[in-house]
Amino acid sequence: MASGFERIELTEARNCETFPQFAKKYSERIGATVVKQIEAPEMHLWEIEYEGATLNSVYDDFPMEYQLSLKINAASQQLKNWSN
Repeated sequence: MASGFERIELTEARNCETFPQFAKKYSERIGATVVKQIEAPEMHLWEIEYEGATLNSVYDDFPMEYQLSLKINAASQQLKNWSN
C-alpha cells in the first residue's frame, strides 16, 4: 500500500496466517490501540492508533511484506522517530 507517506517495513510476520497474532502483540508492545481490522485472503489491513496518530499496519502476501505506514501525513514525524 503506497500512501506516499513515511513507512517502516517489518519482517517478523512471516506469513498471512501469523500476521494477526504478531500485529496484536506488536501493537500492545508499543502501546497502540487497534481501531479497525480489515481481513482479505492475501492481505491484512489494521488501523492502529499511537499517540494520536493513525497508522496502517499492513501485511501483503505479494510481495510478502509487513509495514507500518501513516494514515495521514501529519504523523510522519512519529514514524521517523521510531526508525532512529
